[in-house]
Amino acid sequence: MIFFGEKKDNKFTYEDKDRLNDYIQALPNCRITITMKRYRSPRSIIQNSLWHGLCQIIAHSTGNDLEAVKNAIKLKLGLYRKQGSLEIFISSADLDSKEYTVLVDRTYQIAAEMNIVLPNPEEWDQMDAEERKALLINGGM
Repeated sequence: MIFFGEKKDNKFTYEDKDRLNDYIQALPNCRITITMKRYRSPRSIIQNSLWHGLCQIIAHSTGNDLEAVKNAIKLKLGLYRKQGSLEIFISSADLDSKEYTVLVDRTYQIAAEMNIVLPNPEEWDQMDAEERKALLINGGM
């Protein structure tokens, strides 16, 4: 179950205290885990599908594997962490909307450097599934 709140001046307030209390009361006597993290604006589905589609077009145009293209872009942006001699790439699912916007913008720049023409976000948004599929098969616009 997810509950939201806000910390301000070293005090924490819940957005839906009654719902939280009802949930706690309904639990049997047991150990529980409470995880807190900073709220992040979720990405839109369109934003998510756009980046993956752009990467598919680049992969098709260059003959590279989709994951290799995604990882190469993440590498250029520093979206990885070192673990020993390994580079562990950060999942795009862990990026908030601002970070994802930077990822998409950089992907357009990388494609332009390789002379690959990609659809802009508005064009991508207006395409139906068949148009997107044809674009991916043809490797760009």
